[in-house]
Amino acid sequence: MSFFVEVCFLILIVSFKDLTTVPVTTVSVPPSCSSSMVSINRYSNSSPAPTTIKRFELIGIEANIVVSCTGTFQISKQWSALDLNSQKAVDLSSNPTQSSSTLIVEPNVMNFGRYEFILTVTVTLDATQTTFVLSASAFINVEPSGIVVRGLINGLQQTSIGTSQSIKIQPNVYSYDMDNLVSATSLSFKYYCRKYENGTYGAYPLDGFGNQIDLKQLQTSWTIQDCFSSLYQYSFDPAGSLVINGGALQHASTRLYVFCLETTYNSRVYSQYVSIQVEPTSTKIPLNTQK
Repeated sequence: MSFFVEVCFLILIVSFKDLTTVPVTTVSVPPSCSSSMVSINRYSNSSPAPTTIKRFELIGIEANIVVSCTGTFQISKQWSALDLNSQKAVDLSSNPTQSSSTLIVEPNVMNFGRYEFILTVTVTLDATQTTFVLSASAFINVEPSGIVVRGLINGLQQTSIGTSQSIKIQPNVYSYDMDNLVSATSLSFKYYCRKYENGTYGAYPLDGFGNQIDLKQLQTSWTIQDCFSSLYQYSFDPAGSLVINGGALQHASTRLYVFCLETTYNSRVYSQYVSIQVEPTSTKIPLNTQK
């Protein structure tokens, strides 16, 4: 009976010893691991000069981890993020890459502002059960992606109409915010127009547009306009689209009417140029067949 009790007692001691957690002590990087390091190459490691990206872009922060130690060791990785504007932590717990060497943040997830993304690498030495920590930071400024201004269906920038054909330019319908935060219907657009007689105007015909009064303002204080001879040749519908009446734009063999559509969002100006050529025909030309 006593032998049985002693055996059971010994088994309990062994079992208890196996289940006991050996305490782990955190130390500075030991000399045997002095060449270990963590680095991030693609993004800035300077808070005053963060890497700027658009909100609609994918964030992919890849770290280079070098652990060079004598003996065996274990490594754990953990990403964290800090909103530098509010000084509050950003919750990354649902991010499946939080514990990997590369952190992936999907587009349109982060709010606008400055962030510090921190990778913490914890190294545990098996022989001594001591740990040391390596870390690296990436500083990123997330800014608005911007408004894509589109005045015609299918994003057309050039189109033709017949001599008596009306046309509606609708940036409040076809434009969009790349961050999906604002609807184009809530934006206010200005319209400018210039007439080019040689059939070409270059990629960005800025000359002459900057000093013009927009067409809506001209309706309250009419002056001579390059494209229209009367304020009754165009109007605006309740949504703010520009409606050009049939016959308002005159045909000439090499003439182009170039409209600048402009909106301001988050203190930045976004625009598109739409060119219209008037063909010598009274037949209506479908816009969706144009280039």
